[in-house]
Amino acid sequence: MEDTFLNNRINVIPRPLVIQELPGIFTLSNDTIIIAAVGCENELRLFKNNLKEDFNFEFSDKTDSKSVIKLILNDN
Repeated sequence: MEDTFLNNRINVIPRPLVIQELPGIFTLSNDTIIIAAVGCENELRLFKNNLKEDFNFEFSDKTDSKSVIKLILNDN
């Protein structure tokens, strides 16, 4: 039931297979970095472009941060 609620509440494309919501908040900032697995290059580019177009937000080029988004392909 909770998975269905989260899937309906969190709308991202491409839709993740699993969404896990934990306590706390996540704020995008100039310190936020994205780590993408090999094979996620198109998704990474799409995600970054959408945030730039919709919110005029660009991610940091830093390689170390406590604010991290991970894009990982699942074989399933």
